[in-house]
Amino acid sequence: KNTFDLSDSAQLTIGLDSNSRNWDGSYEKKSAMNPMMANMITGRISIDDVDTTNRALFAELEKRYSATSIKAGVRYDDTHIETAGTMGQPDNDYSGISANIFANYQLNDSTRLFGGIGRASRVPDARELYFHAAMVPGSPMAPQPVIGTPDLEQTINTEIDLGVEKRYENASLKAKVFYSQLTDFIYFNSSKMTNKFENVDATIHGLSLSGDYFINDSLYVDY
Repeated sequence: KNTFDLSDSAQLTIGLDSNSRNWDGSYEKKSAMNPMMANMITGRISIDDVDTTNRALFAELEKRYSATSIKAGVRYDDTHIETAGTMGQPDNDYSGISANIFANYQLNDSTRLFGGIGRASRVPDARELYFHAAMVPGSPMAPQPVIGTPDLEQTINTEIDLGVEKRYENASLKAKVFYSQLTDFIYFNSSKMTNKFENVDATIHGLSLSGDYFINDSLYVDY
């Protein structure tokens, strides 16, 4: 990434982001009581060599005023998920645009107000897409049940944050409220026999409190 000074009070940051993640799992079971069962389960595939490759382009603009600063960002993601599994396990491709705007207002020397709204996405991971159970309970010779759901949609999160931060001579306190609306949230439905991960719509809202306290020049605690 690189940052450019557009003026004395404005900066533009642009960059590229890339990562690759591999999931490759199998079962291992040891049992002195039932060594035959252990031998049947050991070596069975749990997640069959899945590569998740993500490429992204992002930009962020920060503008500062006398008592206010504003950041606005945008990001484009392209993700390819490839599996070595052959039993009804298709590869998956996802793309999405994320964006946010966040503002700080310095009310006085010790008090800062802040707030923002943003939209972001999360692609399903290999466990949620392709995970296999070791066996059907009571039926060890049956095919392994597919717990993952290979056609999941990515989760889209739209969130609003509002908060205040107060600084004292040796301490600080920050309080924040948030409301998050999740489209296609990935939910584990334990009542199903197979394909237990599913997309549902959900909301999350709450309050967070955090801060720190400086005991002396070399020791502090945070909470």
